[in-house]
Amino acid sequence: MKKIIEYGEALPRYYGLAYPLLDRRAWVIYPILLNHLMRLLRTIYLNIEKTEISELEKKLFQREQKVNAREVAVQRAEAKIEAYSEILTFLKKE
Repeated sequence: MKKIIEYGEALPRYYGLAYPLLDRRAWVIYPILLNHLMRLLRTIYLNIEKTEISELEKKLFQREQKVNAREVAVQRAEAKIEAYSEILTFLKKE
């Protein structure tokens, strides 16, 4: 039932285009009406597959969180140092 045709080839009778192949210039074809169902199923599958987070994206997200945590820690330390220096300068004036 499933057939693959290259670009430029004529469609066999009673067959319709389902989806293009991504690795070469060709189409997957199925009998009419079944081609619409297969196109819908493939679209649903690709949407579900696309929404999954890859391991690389997870690692990048974790790394970004670590960097943000470090930046926050540095900002807090700088604020503490600034506050202590202001207290010391105030005490020296008295």
